[in-house]
Amino acid sequence: MDNSKSNQEFKSGDTVQLKSGGPIMTIDSYDSKRYFRCKWFAG
Repeated sequence: MDNSKSNQEFKSGDTVQLKSGGPIMTIDSYDSKRYFRCKWFAG
């Protein structure tokens, strides 16, 4: 996971994590306003 990516470099299937921590999430989709929909899995 690369924390130096800009919003323009993210694409569906990439994994991300909040700067404050939390679970690793997979980007599901995004829209033109740079809102990302992410999913995470437990277990």
